[in-house]
Amino acid sequence: VNAVAGMATFSGLTVNKPGTGYSLVASSAGLSSATTSSFDVAAGAATRLVFTSQPATSTAGQSVGSIAVTALDSLGNTATGFTGLVSLALASNPGAATLSGATSTAAVAGVATFGSVTLNKPGGGYTLSASASGLTSATSAPFNVQTGPAASLVLSSGGGQSAYTSAALAQPVIVRVMDAVGNPVLGATVNFAVVTGGGSVSPANGTSSSSGLVQTTWTLGATAGAQAMTATIAGVPGSSLGISATAVPAPVATVAVTPAAPSIAVGASVQLATTLKDVAGTLLTGRVVTWTSSNAAITTVSSKGLLTATGLGVDTITATSEGMSGTAVATTTVTFVSLSLGRDHTCGLTVGGTGYCWGLNDVGRLGDGSYGGLGSPGFTFVPTPIAVAGGHVFTQITSADVHSCGLATGGAAFCWGPNRTGNLGTGDTLGTATPRAVTGGIAFTVLSAGGNGNGGNANSCGLTSVGAAYCWGYGFDTTAAGVALLNFTPVAVAGGHGFSQLSSGEAFVCGLTPAGTAYC
Repeated sequence: VNAVAGMATFSGLTVNKPGTGYSLVASSAGLSSATTSSFDVAAGAATRLVFTSQPATSTAGQSVGSIAVTALDSLGNTATGFTGLVSLALASNPGAATLSGATSTAAVAGVATFGSVTLNKPGGGYTLSASASGLTSATSAPFNVQTGPAASLVLSSGGGQSAYTSAALAQPVIVRVMDAVGNPVLGATVNFAVVTGGGSVSPANGTSSSSGLVQTTWTLGATAGAQAMTATIAGVPGSSLGISATAVPAPVATVAVTPAAPSIAVGASVQLATTLKDVAGTLLTGRVVTWTSSNAAITTVSSKGLLTATGLGVDTITATSEGMSGTAVATTTVTFVSLSLGRDHTCGLTVGGTGYCWGLNDVGRLGDGSYGGLGSPGFTFVPTPIAVAGGHVFTQITSADVHSCGLATGGAAFCWGPNRTGNLGTGDTLGTATPRAVTGGIAFTVLSAGGNGNGGNANSCGLTSVGAAYCWGYGFDTTAAGVALLNFTPVAVAGGHGFSQLSSGEAFVCGLTPAGTAYC
């Protein structure tokens, strides 16, 4: 400027940078220069914020680096006198993350420093904003956050299911691999293993998807009750996750009876067994089985499956469990120790003393309580052995033309069939289709039936243990030759002979003494 009256005046001079020890030099042409005393320049008041240290790419849950936010004056100088509170916030949030850590701090000499700020979600292009009261805010440069390493597992679905033993669960077991802050991890290997119950998993391991999911199918073991498996991240100690399921007994699908076609002697028993399986063919145990026989006259079966033959024939045995059934077809047989032939029927005696008869059954001669069978009325027959009624245990059966007699254990005599001549020894002439006891209470050791019932000359005889002979039925009055004499109860044979054998014919009887003498 030009001097006025020898004095140059300067106004509006500024220095744009703070500092100490500044001085000014005044100079003019032809004159010696002059230097001012030193002076200092301070920064102006803070007007805005800037990021002077940017956030860095990091891992979710980890610090995004050391961040510095500086308060500047209007000339861009650090406002060293600023000590206000500076706060950070998410400006751009592509991963919907949460900003954590010490996000507010007081500036020191105009600079706020942040060292523990974290984001919990991965994403690309995050930015932070810095703000302070009365100052223009600042936005950071973009930065990225990556997913952290696999750290833990959570059950996504498939836990707590129930299924039949030895069956696969209806839904797969799905787990999610997470990093330390709960983000799904891609590419982690998860191993699956059965712990209790004896089942299996398939596959036994898998790699996590972009959503962190890995799944397996769990087939439960054969033992009913609680079962367990684990999922573990490979190479991550302490990451094991327990998963439970419940196995319930599978229903019975098939019932098989063994032996399937037993042949069993009447009076004998055989143990039947069942094999129960579920729909998958797995053997089942511990189930309730009920047994039934379709014809108790042929077989009976106990609650434990013990089959007993009660009569001759073919019978179906059914075992039932949980509504499913299996069958066995039993054929019963008899083993005879003796036979006795009548005119149109035959009787036999088994080892156990049971009497069986078969043949013509028009007059009750078979002793089973019936008068019928196959064929036409008046000529009905039974072609297979049928048990004599009454449950008697016989030691002998003797058959005549149309009637038979049996000797029971203890010596009691029983007869059945027509009784026109008193040949049954029951004290009357009433015929019977079931054994009736011979009256008199005599204990016999052997019996012999004879005669022609249709011809009216049937008779029966018996020997006692001392050889005494008794007969009943058709006879002749010895005092009036040719006159028939009917005895409805046993009468002693005259003569006082001791016999060892008797044989009855048609209208006559012969006896043999121990000495070999025959009497008729």
